[in-house]
Amino acid sequence: MTTVKFLDCTLRDGGYYNNWDFDFDESKKLIKALNESKVDIIEVGYKSPVQENEYFGLYRYCNEKYLDFLSKSDYSQYAFMIDVKEFLIGDELNLVELNKCIKPAENSVFSWVRLATHYATIDTIPAFVTYFEQLGYKVGFNLMGGSLLSMDQIKYGTQIAAKSNVEVFYLADSFGSFYPEDVRKLIRFIKSEFNGKIGIHTHDNQGLAYANTLVAIEEGVDFVDGTVTGMGRGAGNLLTEQFLMGMSEKDHNYSYQPQNLTQIIADYVQPMKDTYKWGFNLTYMYSGLNNIHPTYCQKLAESNQFTTTEQALILRDIPKENRSKYSAQVLSSSIKNLVKSELVDDDQANLTLLDLNDLNNENCLIVARGKSAERYISIIEEIAKTGVELFECNDTGLLNQIPNRTVFILNQMRIDQLKKKQTPHNANRTVVGFSEVKIENCENLNYYPFKIGQFSIDEKEIVLPEFDAGLYALGIAIKAGFRNIYLAGFDGYDDAETNSIKESMFQSVKATMDNKVNIQFVTPTKYKTFDHSSIYLI
Repeated sequence: MTTVKFLDCTLRDGGYYNNWDFDFDESKKLIKALNESKVDIIEVGYKSPVQENEYFGLYRYCNEKYLDFLSKSDYSQYAFMIDVKEFLIGDELNLVELNKCIKPAENSVFSWVRLATHYATIDTIPAFVTYFEQLGYKVGFNLMGGSLLSMDQIKYGTQIAAKSNVEVFYLADSFGSFYPEDVRKLIRFIKSEFNGKIGIHTHDNQGLAYANTLVAIEEGVDFVDGTVTGMGRGAGNLLTEQFLMGMSEKDHNYSYQPQNLTQIIADYVQPMKDTYKWGFNLTYMYSGLNNIHPTYCQKLAESNQFTTTEQALILRDIPKENRSKYSAQVLSSSIKNLVKSELVDDDQANLTLLDLNDLNNENCLIVARGKSAERYISIIEEIAKTGVELFECNDTGLLNQIPNRTVFILNQMRIDQLKKKQTPHNANRTVVGFSEVKIENCENLNYYPFKIGQFSIDEKEIVLPEFDAGLYALGIAIKAGFRNIYLAGFDGYDDAETNSIKESMFQSVKATMDNKVNIQFVTPTKYKTFDHSSIYLI
């Protein structure tokens, strides 16, 4: 086997989960552990222009003012990545932004830059390479979306790499779609067209990242990538610790020390994985088999609303022309199509219609599942004692000690969970949007009808723009005549597109209100539609 260089890109690829806002002290420990493990190159993050009205952490900008703990005398060399589309004006380099972000290599802790591009912007690569070579950097060229490319397109990529005289030409299996035989064929083809060094970036959607990497090494690649525990968008990547151990045990030409990663994994990385849940699952495998952007899977997993089977059905509904690039609107449309197919016939009514006259309090607190709700749970428990009507959006598990509450459920998965329990949770009332739920104990179950459309509240039902339990509870609170409606745990989304879509739903609610209804967010939130207040003022 060829002795390859290994590049770890944990902080760069893993940043898609936490907006590159890694704990500063823990990230320093991680980089130290990677050095001690004798990783050849550590890709610390992106260098990006300032993103207006969005918060990103250190490793999206790699501001070297805060990276003085890195040294060129360390065992590992350091790299950053450039997403070329961020530094283009039309087809030309945005030199103003580049000069703001980049300093000469002799004055930098970085030795390497990797240029990431999709095929659409591939012709800009030579100009970028010239720019960075003049500043003294070693330059890698990453062609993304490998499984979407024809052989002619890959050949053109190699011609661009040769023309630019890059240090290494990378092909990225961005959707985790390759099989080992695909990798073998591609590497042989690239070597027949390109005399320079070759790298591969594998994703683990089908559980094949390690196997694909080993085949690439057999075929003579020079560089491979990985991340600690596979941390990365979607299913993630080749596991750094897996590769280091496999190679050091199998081939004495390698002196990797993977045991030096075990402590930081246990203390910091594994708890993050437990939270964000990257890694192989059947949904990611389906996306890999069908070249579906991993963010679709990631958003479905974050919502915690759908079974694996339902997630696969939603992904299958995404039009082929929309699969390779994530769109929150496309995902929302596919979710609507799934839930519509699961609705039961309203004529088969087994449940009692919710009597809104039973909700006769002046004040209502609606609790969603955002992290801020957990932060203020003790305050919510105190508020419940005062007689404020308490609504819960889905069964979050946070309010189990407060039986005097109403839980609102819209999605089929949570209704199925009720069926499996055979008895409702300890809330004094559960309201579903379905008139028929076959469950032995219906005593505390009610329904209130809804349909999908432009938000409105009419005589017979709530009209919702999405299958959203929070909007459902809010609509019923307004319909019931509460004067003060407080929203807790509606934190918003880091993803700007998703946050904007949810914000527009609140705006559609606001457009239907009269001035007699007071709606306020009372915990920290990214939403702006309603006034902000404090949970301590209820």
